Amino acid sequence: LAELGAVVARADEPEGPRPCLVGPLGTGRRTALGTVLAAQGRGVFTVELERLAQDEKTFVSRVAGGLREAVLRGAVPLLRGDTLFDDRQKWDPVAERLGELVDRHPGPVVFTARQPVAHLAQNVRHVVDVAFPAPTTGEQRAAWEAALNQPDGAQIGRALSERFTVTPGSVHHAVADARARRRFVGLKGPITEDDLVQAVRRRLDHALSNVAEPFSTSVEWRDVVLPDEVMESLKDIIAQAKHRERVFDDWGMRRKMSYGRGLACMFSGPPGTGKTMMAALIAKTLGRELYKVDVSRIVSKWVGETEKNLARVFDEAEKAQVILLFDEADSLFSSRTEVKGSNDRFANMEVNYLLQRMESYDGMSLLTTNLEKSIDEAFKRRLKFRVHFPLPDADDRAELWRRMLPEAEVVSQAIDFPKLGKRFQMSGGNIKNAVLRACFFAADEQVTIDDEMLWRAAKAEAREMGRLF
Repeated sequence: LAELGAVVARADEPEGPRPCLVGPLGTGRRTALGTVLAAQGRGVFTVELERLAQDEKTFVSRVAGGLREAVLRGAVPLLRGDTLFDDRQKWDPVAERLGELVDRHPGPVVFTARQPVAHLAQNVRHVVDVAFPAPTTGEQRAAWEAALNQPDGAQIGRALSERFTVTPGSVHHAVADARARRRFVGLKGPITEDDLVQAVRRRLDHALSNVAEPFSTSVEWRDVVLPDEVMESLKDIIAQAKHRERVFDDWGMRRKMSYGRGLACMFSGPPGTGKTMMAALIAKTLGRELYKVDVSRIVSKWVGETEKNLARVFDEAEKAQVILLFDEADSLFSSRTEVKGSNDRFANMEVNYLLQRMESYDGMSLLTTNLEKSIDEAFKRRLKFRVHFPLPDADDRAELWRRMLPEAEVVSQAIDFPKLGKRFQMSGGNIKNAVLRACFFAADEQVTIDDEMLWRAAKAEAREMGRLF
């Protein structure tokens, strides 16, 4: 408030500053401006620029009308351009005329933007940014606890602040939404954490489904069979994802890590070893949504288009606060080449842009690849975690056969799992297919699943893998 008050105090001067309140929606920009102006005996008159941005003539007429209304009310106009300033196709045609209107206005004018807007200053003179940063984890916890005002409010606030980054305004809207929905369906009692998770997700405005699709799994940790060193790495990833806000914000590590805060991980290994499944299970454990990027919709033969598509993916992912999964990413993250021509140079630019976005993305991004050698070494060095998923050995294969069978009376108690594990050298994905095949055999023949049926299914799966028995 002190910085904003100082800037607003000089805004009435000739050639005075035009404050631009920069920060996410819900950080209290309008409330803070209202508080500062109320001390001066003035109010705020809000003009939603993005709603007026149609054709140039209509836009100019409506903005001029808003500025006149502010004068008549003795208020300071607040021109909200949060989405307009981000869309150059809408902004550029009206930018010059808006600058002219602001120059003619007999008094201070204030703007809002979600992020610093360099091109605003090209058309509007004396723009001064006033930052409204996203709240820290501690501030979010306090906002949740205050808004909930219930015995378990502190516990829920702690869990939600480690799961999402939301502004105080969004906190109050989410709590109100959750209360209303419980009332509509006739539920009694206090709001639950799940109520609020759903409310927050409904308020995360994004278009990520245009470039990726949600992906989940029904697998639990008790179903997983992996080497101990792989499991340890996965636990480390979860720990870093779970406590990022505490370490970076509460402990002050964010200012010591000016770049490279993104949690980028690569899972490599042969097909069917569980890379994609574990990505989904990590997201499930963290209570985050996982979006799988369709690589074929990202890569373009046209110069600059791949970077634009990647920008859309990361921009929308930041809004959605999700985990990104680039599955089988070899085609997108292939080795950078020695520059021998323009095509090589542009290919390397795409990889460099990807590296930059992954490092700056304040979330988790996961890559899976069947061919780790095709990933450039410089790229791999910038990944926080590189986890290799090997093919299972005989003991692990035996355990996979055991765990993938249904927990039902239709399974024989005399199955020789070690023998299956030794005889059939398969990945977990192939074993899963064979077990499912055996289940359908048993259902069709109305018998129990026994050794003979599993061997028959395993041989059929092996033949499809190109192996003969």
